[in-house]
Amino acid sequence: MTRVFWAWALLIVVVTLVVWFARPERPPQGTITVSEEAESLLRVIENNEASFANRVKAIRSLNQVLTIRNEPAVLNILMDVASDRADVIAFEILVTVKEHGDSSLVPKLHSYAGGGILPGRINTVLADAIEACEAR
Repeated sequence: MTRVFWAWALLIVVVTLVVWFARPERPPQGTITVSEEAESLLRVIENNEASFANRVKAIRSLNQVLTIRNEPAVLNILMDVASDRADVIAFEILVTVKEHGDSSLVPKLHSYAGGGILPGRINTVLADAIEACEAR
């Protein structure tokens, strides 16, 4: 009888250990994560060696991803990429921020606007993005 008891006890311990070590890893609490698809697109966008066409395609694809999933961390990363630019990349990023951003991005948008004189179309979409984000 005791052998059966110890066999069951050992089985329970083994199963518990297997379940414990097979559980999915969770990021530490407070860690901001983005989906694999968004991360892949962000790598293309941040790659200065990629062509403008590929980077613009990646931004537009990311815009579609954000339409499906809300990923606020992605917008913060995009604003960091746009912070020192005044070109088509910045324009597309601002369009994405206008469509998906919220009020937490308003300070970054204002600091971007205060960085100097921007070309007309970027200035227009920046003003629209600020207005849209303040409304949310």
